[in-house]
Amino acid sequence: MANEKQRQKPPQLDDGVEDARVELDGVLNALASVLIQIDSHLVIQRWNPAAERVLGLAAQDVIGRPLTDCGVDWKEEDVRRLEADLAVGTASPRLELGFVDGDGQHRCLGVGLSPIETDSANRSRTLIIGRDITKSQRAEELQRRLITAVEQVDDTIVITDLNGTIIYANPAFERVSGYTLEEAIGLEPNVLNSGQHPDEFYEDLWDTLSRGEVWSGHFTNQKKDGTIYEEDATISPVRDDEGTVVNYVAVKKDVTEKTSLEIQLRTAQKLESIGQLAAGIAHEINTPTQYISDNTRFLRDAFEKIGEVLSICAEVSMAGGEAEDPAATLKNISKVAQGANIDFIREEIPGAIEESLIGLARVSEIVSAMKSFSHPGTDDKQPIDLNEAITTTVTLSTNEWKYVSDVETELDPELPMVDCLPGEMGQVLLNIIVNAAHAIAETTGGHSGVKGVITIKTRAVGDQAEIRISDSGCGMPEHVKVRIFDPFYTTKEVGRGTGQGLAISHSVIVDKHNGSIEVESKPGEGTTFIVRIPLRAIQATEEAA
Repeated sequence: MANEKQRQKPPQLDDGVEDARVELDGVLNALASVLIQIDSHLVIQRWNPAAERVLGLAAQDVIGRPLTDCGVDWKEEDVRRLEADLAVGTASPRLELGFVDGDGQHRCLGVGLSPIETDSANRSRTLIIGRDITKSQRAEELQRRLITAVEQVDDTIVITDLNGTIIYANPAFERVSGYTLEEAIGLEPNVLNSGQHPDEFYEDLWDTLSRGEVWSGHFTNQKKDGTIYEEDATISPVRDDEGTVVNYVAVKKDVTEKTSLEIQLRTAQKLESIGQLAAGIAHEINTPTQYISDNTRFLRDAFEKIGEVLSICAEVSMAGGEAEDPAATLKNISKVAQGANIDFIREEIPGAIEESLIGLARVSEIVSAMKSFSHPGTDDKQPIDLNEAITTTVTLSTNEWKYVSDVETELDPELPMVDCLPGEMGQVLLNIIVNAAHAIAETTGGHSGVKGVITIKTRAVGDQAEIRISDSGCGMPEHVKVRIFDPFYTTKEVGRGTGQGLAISHSVIVDKHNGSIEVESKPGEGTTFIVRIPLRAIQATEEAA
């Protein structure tokens, strides 16, 4: 019996080993990590389901084949190091090994190598245990590229905390602002403040950001050395995974040169407008100047004749009652007075003086309008009377419209003062009025006696001042209307328009006054330009209240 039990014991041990092997196989197959077993010749002995899933290759297709024939995309030095380590049975450090999966896509495994006991044939074996790091590697590569782009981009990129303190700035910030990157970290938000923006400007910026919205605008900032420069900026809230704002990122572009060119372009366009109006202005001044000159010559001649009568009267007055023949003296005075046509002179002089005064007032009005329009202006907004600005512009452009249309105005006398750039606002009004006159001229064909109408209205609409300039001209088709604010776009013949007037007008109203400019037009029904700009006076009153 004892011998029989001894004969039965080895099979029981074999059964236990087999059970353990099956259990181990189950554990290895259940691993979420990729597990590949190779021998010293890199021949694959095990390929678990995770390897099948990640690399897209079935175990039955790869077991028994060299690992290097199964989609391996390794660096040559990695393969050599692996072979050397396997030859001496030592463990390799973690490696990043490349594979090409069953779909032909490149994948990357972060692996650890672990040698295990040799098999019955005295062959060493190694376990490769790894996980798919393709996504994280791609994310890291994307991050590296993003950092490289941010570091090399020409625009300034600044990241701040919620208080506006700088926690990151790219090299462009150093080049533009003059502050080194070491100095930039921890700088307060007002370090670039040039003092050229009112407090309301920054209050609006922070109110926008505090609502979680994107703010876009234009800065006039100051470099470390005190130099003033211009920046267009977009500041965006940065949110975490839960949607909470944790930072702000500002992308800013140095537009100092561009701004200077825009100013030069606007000046050139203004001078072009003055040049176009020069002949008309000369005519407008010449007419009153002519009758002032005529009246002055009349008064000079009249004064000479009156002087003759006064001389005789003075002689009689000095002689007193000693005249030898009083009757003859009076007759002589009467004869001289009749010859001087005193009655006519006395009747005409008041009218000549009044007419001359009116002419001088007209000349003064035109000169004042020219001075106001051609003044280079200021970079600071000033409270202006829009109604007065409109009246001035209408006066200046009289010769452009008076032969083709009448101008009717409905100006709201209660319209508050509006914060504007006076010179540039006058340019906008002039551009639109002249365009209206040209549109009417196209409709009437320039026929004498046939006139259209230009209507100009002002009113307050909510917190904005509105200007409507309408004409009874030819109107515009849709394909023209959608392009009228494009730079250099014009429907006028060569030499009559450069296509800059309305483009500049749009920039002045939208970019510099935070307003809007719209157009309503249909062929044959005329055109209306609608300009709206913020009523700062009303806002200030409401804030004070």
